[in-house]
Formats: sequence, structure tokens, C-alpha cells
Amino acid sequence: MKDVTPTGPQEPGTELTYTVIFTNSGSTSAQSLVITDPNSNNADPLQRVFANVDYKVGSASISNPWTATIEFSNDGGATWAYAPVSGAGGAPAGYDRLVTNIRWTVNGSLTISASGSVSFISRIR
Repeated sequence: MKDVTPTGPQEPGTELTYTVIFTNSGSTSAQSLVITDPNSNNADPLQRVFANVDYKVGSASISNPWTATIEFSNDGGATWAYAPVSGAGGAPAGYDRLVTNIRWTVNGSLTISASGSVSFISRIR
């Protein structure tokens, strides 16, 4: 499940918190959980990358007790070696306009019925 707050129409400059909630609803422990946002395989090209928002540097996280390797792309998810920088791409200080995708690779396994969330903050241009 994916959630964005605040909801409804918002003015430029508003910070949005994106949250993806994950749950293992299977019958065995989940291994190698990877969450990518947005989905770079989406049929709609405008929904494959962040559009009209700037990523807030340092805001990507995962809920306790989980840990994850968090990686960033600046090329639509083709590579994952980008390191966000304050002001990149002409963004205001504290934000990076060049981030197109974020990927969380969860450490360990997810037991049956276990859940958690990943999140990040962006600012409307």
C-alpha cells in the first residue's frame, strides 16, 4: 500500500511524505525484499520517475526494526550509484532535483505476517 500526506491539491513548495507499507502475506519467510519507487517498469512514462518534485536529501528511511541499503538513481532506474546532493539540478538547498528513483534492499528475511514501511519526503516544484 502506498500513501502520500498531505492529501489533495497542494501548492508548490509543499513537502509531501510518501510511505510504502509492506507485509509478508505469504506462507513462508520472504527473502531478498526490494522496494523501488516509483516503479521504473510502469507503462505510463510519467509514472516511471519522480516528476515535478525535488527529493529531500537524507529523508529516505525504513521503519524499525528493519534495516535496508538505500540506493538512488538519477537516470530512471537504469543505474543505482547516484548520491543525492543539496541543490543538485537547481533544487533549493536541502533538496535534489536529479533523483528519479529510490530503492530499498531490506536486510534479512521477512517472517510470515511481518510488516513495515519505507518512506521519503519530496517538495512540489
